[in-house]
Amino acid sequence: MRAVTSAANARSAWTRGLDGKLHTLTDAEAAAARLQAILDASRLLNIKKNNVLARVVSLRATEGDAAYVVEFSATQRCAVAVSVQPNHEAVARVEDDARKTNTRFEDYRPEGICLSRIE
Repeated sequence: MRAVTSAANARSAWTRGLDGKLHTLTDAEAAAARLQAILDASRLLNIKKNNVLARVVSLRATEGDAAYVVEFSATQRCAVAVSVQPNHEAVARVEDDARKTNTRFEDYRPEGICLSRIE
């Protein structure tokens, strides 16, 4: 399986690319990685105490369902757009222009949930 691994802390941000090499992120890419780390750690809750601003920027149709595009920003130079499907209460997509990444979640649900119907 090929994967891109990234990490960030208060002082630095880095990624291990598809080539397997470590790359240090700088400027807008580092700020976006830190913002993504805050969003991941907080699970999109209580973001205000981390000085993260959220605003709905559009409504997008996705595979027969609607999704709100919410832009999260921590500084003026970084923003991450997250598409949230209100009917499923799930994140459908994360777009990061600074790092040029687009992550889609197709089968997103909590672990241990059985989809079969119990009668």
